[in-house]
Formats: sequence, C-alpha cells, structure tokens
Amino acid sequence: MKRTFLTFFAISSALFASAQTSVWEVSKGRNKVYIAGSVHILRPSDYPLPKEFEAAYEKADMLVFEADLDKLASPEAARQFMNKMTYTDGKTLQSVLSERTYIALEESLAPLPIKKLDSLKPIMAILTITAVNVSKLGITADGVDKYFFDRAKKDKKRIQYLETPDYQIDLLSRIGDGMEDDFVMYSLNDLKTMGKDLNALISTWRKGSTTLITSQIKEMQREFPELYQSMLVKRNQKWLSKIETYINNDRTELIIIGDAHLHGADGLLNLLSEKGYKVKQIKAD
Repeated sequence: MKRTFLTFFAISSALFASAQTSVWEVSKGRNKVYIAGSVHILRPSDYPLPKEFEAAYEKADMLVFEADLDKLASPEAARQFMNKMTYTDGKTLQSVLSERTYIALEESLAPLPIKKLDSLKPIMAILTITAVNVSKLGITADGVDKYFFDRAKKDKKRIQYLETPDYQIDLLSRIGDGMEDDFVMYSLNDLKTMGKDLNALISTWRKGSTTLITSQIKEMQREFPELYQSMLVKRNQKWLSKIETYINNDRTELIIIGDAHLHGADGLLNLLSEKGYKVKQIKAD
C-alpha cells in the first residue's frame, strides 16, 4: 500500500495544462455535478491548476468538501487529534512493535529521540517522519481542496460537507491498529521513494490518467483489506446517497474529494455509473 493512502488519502507543469484532467461531470438529464479528484498537498510549481478545475469552479453554485477544513485546522481539533494519537492504556510504541520494527523506526526518526514519541501511536510516528520529508521536498503549497475552500469563502459561495471533522480525526487515529508492525515497515519502505512517488502521482493526476491511482488502490486492497474498507469503501458508500441528492437538485455543485475515492470497482465514478448516471471526464475549451 502506498503511503499516499495512509496520510494524505491520495496526493506538472504547464505542459499538461490543456490536457484532460481529474475533473468529471456526472449527470442525469439536465441535472449535473462536477466531481474533482484532489491531491491534498502540492508544490508551488503545481499552480496554476489545470483549467478544467477553474472551469468547474466558475460553473458551480456550491462547493462540497470531505469536511470543514477550518474546523480541522482549529486548536480544538489539534487537541482532539493528539488525544486520539496518544496511548492511554499503558501501551507504548516499543510495546506494540517488534524489536526489529522498533529499531527501524528509531533509525528513521533520528536525530529525534524515539523515546519522545513513545506514548504516541505508530501512525503519529509515521506522520512525523512524513512531515519532515515533505518539507525537504519543498511541498509547501495547499492542496486542491484547501485552495478552493479558501476561494469559495472569499467568493461567498455556499459550502457543504460529506462528513464531520470528528469522524476524520477518529478514522486517521485508528490507522494501523492491530497491524502495527506491518503498517510501520510498509510505511518506512514507501518513504524511501516518497519524492519519486509523489512526482509520478501529481503528474498523472494533472493529466487525468487513472492507471497509477488504480494500481495503488488495488495494492491497498490486497495488502491491507481492512484499511481499504474503512478508508475508501465504507466512506464511498456513505457519500453516494449524498452525491445523488446533489445531482438531482436544480443547482450545480463542485464536489472535491481525494482522488483515490473516485477510481476502481468501489470508486464513486463506477458506483454512480452503475446506478445509471452519465459519467464523463471533462476537457475545458
């Protein structure tokens, strides 16, 4: 499973600006919505976004996001997040990991002493290493969802959400539970090629290619089926009825969600197509 799914739920140049990209029109008769696949972190060089995103935004009466990004960035959410990420039952990183995995994690955290993180869950240790690597790669720009979230607020467009911040925090805090060793070792291996993987992911996302993301989804399903179910399948099924409501009203919405939620057999594009909606990848004039 690629690290993308574990921490960012799915992550190039002007050369691709006129290519077909990761924005889709889903319609039934005269009613329609736009669904855009988001990469949650980007580089400054990835802006401006492909013009299909801008075209869909201009046509949208309302924006729909996974959750309220302002609330997720609030001090209250930060406290809740750390509480969820901290063991309160006597467990420690060292007690839930094998000696081999603990040593590998300690080496990856250096020079930060692992003992400073010993009360935290493995997912928090991986997020800490990831944050350092992200900074080294120069990934300092907001992702697609944050970019349009701020735009929509400034332009006073209506905003709604598919799930609550509490739900997302709880979901993230439970990543790796019951499979701590496998989760940490797989994540550490993926971090070794993080730069290359992100370059490939962002490049194919800009072009609207689904080959790489579909391959990663299949890998996630094969290697960590329980995580695949909780992170993607169950959430897609919950979101499906809400998206149908948006399609069948008289407004035009732009729904921005992690790109991994769109593709594969359990992806929203396939689920909507199976229910009789017309799904097409758009290309701006």
